[in-house]
Amino acid sequence: MGGNDTPLAVLSERPQSLFHYFKQLFAQVTNPPIDAYREQLVTSTLTWLGGAEGDILHPSKKKAIRIRLESPILSSDQLEKLEGQSIKGLHAKVIDSVYQHNMEDRLQEIFHEAKNAIQSGINLIVLSDKATDANHIAIPTLLVVSGLHQYLIREGLRTKASIIAQTGEAREVHHFAAMLGYGVDAIHPYLVYQTLNVAVQNQDLPMTFAEAQQNLSML
Repeated sequence: MGGNDTPLAVLSERPQSLFHYFKQLFAQVTNPPIDAYREQLVTSTLTWLGGAEGDILHPSKKKAIRIRLESPILSSDQLEKLEGQSIKGLHAKVIDSVYQHNMEDRLQEIFHEAKNAIQSGINLIVLSDKATDANHIAIPTLLVVSGLHQYLIREGLRTKASIIAQTGEAREVHHFAAMLGYGVDAIHPYLVYQTLNVAVQNQDLPMTFAEAQQNLSML
C-alpha cells in the first residue's frame, strides 16, 4: 500500500478543493487491515442523531430520543423524513451554506442562526449547499461544518444537536472521512445520488437506485 505522492495543494497555482489540503503523505495501515465491510463483527460505522442532554450515566426516555443509523451516509429518503419533522422529539432546521459577497460574514450568520435554532429546541442542524446558483457561492463544506462544530463547543451547545451536511462537494471516501473527523454527524451527498440515478437510468449500473444508495452507505 503506497502513500499519497500527489503534489501539495498549498503549492498549486490553481484553485483546489479544501479537502485536498488534508491529504496524508504516508501510508498508515493496521495489520491486519481494517475492513468494515468484511469484518462487521469488529468494526462499526454506527452513528446517532439528536441531542444528548442530561446525565449520560442516568439516561431516561425523555432524554434518549435519538436516531440510530448504521451508516453516517444518509439516503435521500432518510433526510426527507428528518427534514419533514415526522419523528416525534426530533426537529430539524435547514441552513443554506452559501454566500453572495462576504464568506466570513455569512459564516458568522450561519453560526448564530444555528445557535438560536438550538436554543429554541432544534436538535438537527442541516447545512445545505443546494441553494448554489449563479448568484450564490457554496461555502466549502469542510470549512462550514468544522467551523460550526467548534463554535457550538465554545457556546456549550454541541451536545444538544447533530450536524448534518447536505453537500454536492463530497465525492470520495476521503471527503466523507474528513468531514466526520471534523465534527459532522451525518452526510447527504446529493450530487453523488443524482449521478448514480442517471447511471442506473442509462443502464450503466446493473442495479436499482436503492441498491446503489445502499452500496454507497457501506463505503
